[in-house]
Amino acid sequence: MSKITGGSHFYVSDEAQNNGLIDAFGALTSGNTDLSQKSLQLESKGLTLNSNAWMNDTVIIDSTVGKDTFFLITWNSLPPSISLWDPSGTIMENFTVDATSKMAYLSIPGTAKVGTWAYNLQAKANPETLTITVTSRAANSSVPPITVNAKMNKDVNSFPSPMIVYAEILQGYVPVLGANVTAFIESQNGHTEVLELLDNGAGADSFKNDGVYSRYFTAYTENGRYSLKVRAHGGANTARLKLRPPLNRAAYIPGWVVNGEIEANPPRPEIDEDTQTTLEDFSRTASGGAFVVSQVPSLPLPDQYPPSQITDLDATVHEDKIILTWTAPGDNFDVGKVQRYIIRISASILDLRDSFDDALQVNTTDLSPKEANSKESFAFKPENISEENATHIFIAIKSIDKSNLTSKVSNIAQVTLFIPQANPDDIDPTPTPTPTPDKSHNSGVNISTLVLSVIGSVVIVNFILSTTI
Repeated sequence: MSKITGGSHFYVSDEAQNNGLIDAFGALTSGNTDLSQKSLQLESKGLTLNSNAWMNDTVIIDSTVGKDTFFLITWNSLPPSISLWDPSGTIMENFTVDATSKMAYLSIPGTAKVGTWAYNLQAKANPETLTITVTSRAANSSVPPITVNAKMNKDVNSFPSPMIVYAEILQGYVPVLGANVTAFIESQNGHTEVLELLDNGAGADSFKNDGVYSRYFTAYTENGRYSLKVRAHGGANTARLKLRPPLNRAAYIPGWVVNGEIEANPPRPEIDEDTQTTLEDFSRTASGGAFVVSQVPSLPLPDQYPPSQITDLDATVHEDKIILTWTAPGDNFDVGKVQRYIIRISASILDLRDSFDDALQVNTTDLSPKEANSKESFAFKPENISEENATHIFIAIKSIDKSNLTSKVSNIAQVTLFIPQANPDDIDPTPTPTPTPDKSHNSGVNISTLVLSVIGSVVIVNFILSTTI
């Protein structure tokens, strides 16, 4: 029905500590609301307590939210002991306890204080499952709150096709960079796969620093439905806003003609690509709905996923060496660690692109691959390169995993090894004498004769004029 009508699709397992039912209803009730009135989820967390009877943590309320802040506690057996402190250390009381529904809630009047709120929940039964959900609305209708939107690239998929998790973090239309973003993907039997989402322009992430955090998901455990939840946290020293305005794709016109005169436009404004500002601490959670996977074989799954393509290979020259840097791919796309790298160089970009395996291979014996999404660096001295034909050197990389699956050829980096110059020993220090006219050459008129003829003509003309007058 959701597919036919274009609606949202959610799935909730029987694992109460995952808080899936409350997350789903929260997403449905606020899905089409105006942003200034939308109820944003700041926290959604649960634990099953056995030996440890306490569930302690903090919730961050940033300045963009705080209106209609609502704390909700649920349990399975007995009402827990609840302690909640605001950022100034004042304990918040007057929780309303509904023993029949097994929940307690507290609504903060007015606008909640900005800062870190701390809570302690003490279970009164063993075992016990406790959950906490915190929601709030925009503090000011004229200031857009920080939001998180999560989704998968498909609603229906079949093994072995990979899937991609997306989480977009914005304040209004401005991307939020540097956040810590974690995806929780839960299968029907309650197994949860945890993925760190990245905005680094590598692997599943198409563009770096655009506010969209991504990661491949291939850890299928069974056929059926999976649910997605994303948690985002930004610290004051890490999260920042990218203030670059959206790119205007219209061509700049310096001026136009009006009545035969040129009317000039203002100069094109210069844009600083790196204009950013730091953000305060914030936290958000968001439900990304559900998706269905079919044709998953029995575990363990065969390795059918090669390393992801390297897309940010960069090359520089230092003295007589070429230094390469790139983001490490993984054994399965952007997860894990590759077995080895193959680096090849060529004087022709077309040969390297079309016939990578025939290009000159670089010795990478000393190169040990790092975990996926780490920064790799490797330096080598080019050999067997003909200097007279190899002013520019092109470099590319392939990755190979433990199952001998190979990635696509990376982007091609380029360096200039040298600038050809003339050899000073080959230059004759003796200046070349200026050639003199050949006196025996009679093809032209003698210059002296020509000058005397002109002078004589002028004298005769002056004599005739004076006689006439």
